[in-house]
Amino acid sequence: MKLARMLLPLAFSLSALSASAQPGVGLTDDPNSWHGRNPGLRFDRDNTFGWTVMTQRERIEHRKKLMAITSYNDCKAYMAEHHQQMQERAAEQGKSLPASQSDICDQMKASGQFTH
Repeated sequence: MKLARMLLPLAFSLSALSASAQPGVGLTDDPNSWHGRNPGLRFDRDNTFGWTVMTQRERIEHRKKLMAITSYNDCKAYMAEHHQQMQERAAEQGKSLPASQSDICDQMKASGQFTH
C-alpha cells in the first residue's frame, strides 16, 4: 500500500512527460499550433501557397514569420516574396502550383492581428 502511494505521483509525472512529447500536445513546432493566437487561422495543404514544395521545417518557419509580422503592408510584402520563391522552386521541380485560394494577410487584418 505504501509503495502504491509512493509510485502514484511518479506515474502521473511520467504520464505528463509522455503527453508533452506527443505531436500536437503541449508546445510543439506543429505548423498548425497557434499557442493561443487566433486559432481560426490555419496553415495546411489546402490554404498555404507552396505547401507541396516546402519541407516541414520551412512550413514551421513560414508560420512563425507570418505570426511575427505586425503590419498589413509587411505581410503583403512578405507574402509576395514567398509566392515568388515558391513559384521558382516549383518550376525547378517541374511542378505547377494552384492559385492561392485565400489571402492570409486579409484574414489576419480582419482578425486584428496587426498593430498598424
